[in-house]
Amino acid sequence: MSENGPSDLAQKVKRLTGVVSKLPEKDQTFAKSLCTQFAAKGSLSDKQVFWVDKMIQAALGTAPPAETPELGSTKVLREMFATAAKIIKHPTIVIDAPGIGDIKLWVAGPMATIPGSISIASNSKHEGQAKWYGRIIGDTYHPAKSQPVTDEMIDFLRAFVRDPIEAASAYGKLSGKCCFCNSKLTDPKSTGVGYGPECAKRWNAPWGQVKHEFKAEAVS
Repeated sequence: MSENGPSDLAQKVKRLTGVVSKLPEKDQTFAKSLCTQFAAKGSLSDKQVFWVDKMIQAALGTAPPAETPELGSTKVLREMFATAAKIIKHPTIVIDAPGIGDIKLWVAGPMATIPGSISIASNSKHEGQAKWYGRIIGDTYHPAKSQPVTDEMIDFLRAFVRDPIEAASAYGKLSGKCCFCNSKLTDPKSTGVGYGPECAKRWNAPWGQVKHEFKAEAVS
């Protein structure tokens, strides 16, 4: 339970409702959901109260805007997802982000908060839930509000969107698993390439040796 008294919290929520239109469009849905939950339950968790305060500060210009780093063109990655979606119902990429662990990426569907954005979450679950890292909107990374923006994640995402094939190959060679289907690679050629021939067809990836080394760019 929040330490804020019911009347104090009600005033905060009322204030947030009054300034929600001043927030960036990407934050308005989240702010409105906080107000809706309070109206339904009459209370909010400590974390939710924290974000009520942060949203009010952001709307009034008393808090710095959230960092949304530019990643570079995501065209190739989006084209790969679009190609795979013609064959796979819910195409997902599972890949290692150095310093963070295995993450999964997928394109948000039409009923999602931001349809067409590329969602990012942990591949493993803690207490039944995957850790949410945010989403890629256009060519920009919008981190989860509950997670700090880390250099490791920005470095990885910039390198990943720059050349998803190189990243897929490097991950498969290192882990022995295909990032496209999350299956173990057993065929020697698949192990050498970093993914299997069927996934190569589904994702429009070349079937052969990938020559260049995948490296994350340092954040300047």
